[in-house]
Amino acid sequence: MVEINFFEIFMQIVNFLIVLFLLQRFLYKPVMTFMANRQRTIAEELHRIKKDRTDAEEILEQQKELLVNTKIEAQDLLEKAQNIARSEQQDILNKAREEALRLIANARAEINDDIAEAKKQLVREVGSLAVQVAAQVLQKDVAPASADKYVKELEVKLSQN
Repeated sequence: MVEINFFEIFMQIVNFLIVLFLLQRFLYKPVMTFMANRQRTIAEELHRIKKDRTDAEEILEQQKELLVNTKIEAQDLLEKAQNIARSEQQDILNKAREEALRLIANARAEINDDIAEAKKQLVREVGSLAVQVAAQVLQKDVAPASADKYVKELEVKLSQN
């Protein structure tokens, strides 16, 4: 017949409880602690990754803004340089025109002076020739002082006309 040995059952239960206690103490708690630490580490890493991604996106946006601002500044500098170049070109052209006009005015004044001098000399020569012609026609000698007097009178009359 089947006998039930209560002592063995009790010892089996005690052994089972000891094994449970030992497993709890030396295996379950360290494994659970390791798992909790690992889960915490993974959560921290995920948080750090999200933060790094957010920071990287912010830096990317800043870089994009900086690039746009740099392009705008470069365009502004280019426009300013072109405006300055146009202004300097216009100044140079204006100075060249003024210099050309001044040279033309000086040349005209010099030409007018030369023309006036040539007229005076022509009048003197014409007067001198007229006196000589008159002297030959009248066949009389005219004193040089009188000839100069007649030439000067002729110059005055011709310059008035």
